[in-house]
Amino acid sequence: MHELPDIVVIDEDGELDDVRAILDELGEDFTSLHTKSGEPGMGEPRRMLVASAAAAVSRGFTRTVRGTGSPTWMAVTGHGSRTQRNLLLQTGFDYLVRRPVHPSALRLLLQRALFRGEDQRRGLRVAVGYGVGFRQGIWRRAGTLVDLSAGGARLLANHEIEPGTRLVLQVPGEIDGGTPFRVAARVLRQRPAHAEGGDEGEFSLALGFAKVDRATRTRICEMVDALMSGPASLAGARMARRDQAAETPARARRSAYSQEVVVFGSAQTVLMGCDLAEGGMRVEQHPGLAVGDLVRLALPAGGRSEPVIVKARVARDDGPRGLGLVFESVGDSERAQLASMVECHPAIEALGPAAVGSSGVIVSRIVPTLQRVADESKSWLERFRSR
Repeated sequence: MHELPDIVVIDEDGELDDVRAILDELGEDFTSLHTKSGEPGMGEPRRMLVASAAAAVSRGFTRTVRGTGSPTWMAVTGHGSRTQRNLLLQTGFDYLVRRPVHPSALRLLLQRALFRGEDQRRGLRVAVGYGVGFRQGIWRRAGTLVDLSAGGARLLANHEIEPGTRLVLQVPGEIDGGTPFRVAARVLRQRPAHAEGGDEGEFSLALGFAKVDRATRTRICEMVDALMSGPASLAGARMARRDQAAETPARARRSAYSQEVVVFGSAQTVLMGCDLAEGGMRVEQHPGLAVGDLVRLALPAGGRSEPVIVKARVARDDGPRGLGLVFESVGDSERAQLASMVECHPAIEALGPAAVGSSGVIVSRIVPTLQRVADESKSWLERFRSR
């Protein structure tokens, strides 16, 4: 019996390539299918299904797994009719996304669906930017460790390595002043590295860790913890790469990967809401918010414009219906953008049990300070280590 995939993306003619790009950016392994290629049937994915509405209808999907912790089903359409919507609702889809949808809103929705419950431990990723070694069969090679999480890593290398290849990553202790460690990994995806700051001829490898023992898992968590305040130092990266210069001279000339983002993909910063007005909105309950709290929210605007940043105060707690937010100190530009957003029907609709009390879903992101991010991430790491 074949193992069920975690995430499946299925369309007819590449309509969901933007979804695939976001999943790749988030470091997620997924199965990609096209209905016109005649792939065989499959069981229900364990974490998420994203399908074009046309593919969902042509495949005749019928959902059997429901309840808390069940996979999220999303359908994406370029037009959509009431008949199509009702069919998707009956077959078990949680969300209907109508294009055009803001890329940020789509990304946040995918984050929210992926990093929940036990899967949240996969979402914490820190920038590294340090020279490391890895073994591919009998070959010893060198690369740059771009980022690291409890479940995997991203590596820049001079060698093209096919997805599915197994290797052993050798991580030096100089990155955070601890002990070195080795971890078995599998290449999930590869692509040219120039889009990620790499040189021509380099490749970006998304790695998934396999069979991590308790001691190694604890060591990885320690390194993630140490790097939450910023990537590895430039001096340390150059020193590590200098030691590997005999095999890969070009690696010694690389500057450190200076990713400014410290924490990627945290579902704790994503809020699902509805009933947007120029003066506020209603959002789901959130463990970090209480009446009186003041937060900054990034609301994806129409088209591909930058998200609208607003300050919002939690004005009331409506229990199961969520929290009522009131916007504060809204400037003229932000007010005009909010008015435009209110006039437009939201691109994301919750179906069935996922509904939040309104036909339109507003996906927003809490914009925290770096200190708050570090504190929340450290608390998460402590809980993960104690498991």
